Amino acid sequence: MTEIQDLGDGCFAVTIRVGFQDPFDVTFFLNVLARYHNFELLPAETSFFLSRQAVIIGESSPMAAWRRRLFGWMLRNAQPASDFFRIPPNRAIEIGTQVVI
Repeated sequence: MTEIQDLGDGCFAVTIRVGFQDPFDVTFFLNVLARYHNFELLPAETSFFLSRQAVIIGESSPMAAWRRRLFGWMLRNAQPASDFFRIPPNRAIEIGTQVVI
């Protein structure tokens, strides 16, 4: 399922819902949009906005200390969204937040 919302000034919000075994490849999605939705995107001129979270281990938390450290370690070692979705590195803009656990 694909939703395209025109935000104005040449900006669009595109929502693509995929299944478990569907490919997670942005270039594939761009081709689908161009073919079936009459929507043209130029990959060299398209910016992709991604979020990144940094976990900071706090002193007072109801979560056990070993669980906080394990969660922080797993999050730091997770595959970046830009790699998972195969987004060209020079087209990705990452906006980060810090979460205290």
